[in-house]
Amino acid sequence: MMVRKLFTVATSFAMFAAFAATTVPTEASAGARSRSVQIVGPGGNTGLRERSISRSQGAASASRTVEGRLGHGYTTSRQHECANGTCTNEKSLTTNSGKTWTESGSLSAGNGSANSSKSVTGPNGGTASREGSASWNSEGGERSVTKTGPNGGSVERNTTVTRP
Repeated sequence: MMVRKLFTVATSFAMFAAFAATTVPTEASAGARSRSVQIVGPGGNTGLRERSISRSQGAASASRTVEGRLGHGYTTSRQHECANGTCTNEKSLTTNSGKTWTESGSLSAGNGSANSSKSVTGPNGGTASREGSASWNSEGGERSVTKTGPNGGSVERNTTVTRP
């Protein structure tokens, strides 16, 4: 059972790294695009949705703005970059009332090991994070994960698997 879990984690890291490498746009598909749509509803209510995307070799970014009636709305942005076996991403969401959520993460993999990290910050400044690492070889593998909550409490889990 533990071998299956470790294999699943290792496979997930490897698959994500392979997926990230194959989803990075080539120069032929790279470039910037944008779109803006305004909606007018009954009674004169309006809405606006704008989106822009920019891609280049090894990187992509996107932003979206949504505006509804009575000033309700939000803006999101995200960036993704891959280079030298490491992928990073950053995301944010800001409401028109000024509340902001952010998320950042990274993943690196190669030569029988993988490392990942993720951090999320809420509008009141609370931050939760996750750090993980895995390594494997023909004899088995190890996995370590540490999760830290917004109040500072943390949980650590270490797993070692030896193949028979």
